[in-house]
Amino acid sequence: MFEFEKNDVKTARKWFEMGCKAENPQEKLEYYSKTLKINPNHISAWNNKGVALRLLGKFEKAIECFDKALKIDPKDKLALKNREIVMDKIVEWKIPDNKTNPPS
Repeated sequence: MFEFEKNDVKTARKWFEMGCKAENPQEKLEYYSKTLKINPNHISAWNNKGVALRLLGKFEKAIECFDKALKIDPKDKLALKNREIVMDKIVEWKIPDNKTNPPS
């Protein structure tokens, strides 16, 4: 496990909260990335970063985030569900009869 200074924990918490409050997926992505630089074991930040990436149509990067959350906790139900949602989007996007652009 990582050791953090009290200020680091507070800073990570503030970045995470700002990400939760942001409406723009790109802003969310930036805040969650800052959270994870301080605390790379923050499962909720990995999940939320993955969701933001999904909203931006960056499905492979989203899967990587959910996989990182699952590496920390293989039974995390939210990461498992989010990963399933993105995998369904990838399959949906790759079916030839669907739109040529990935769904968001």
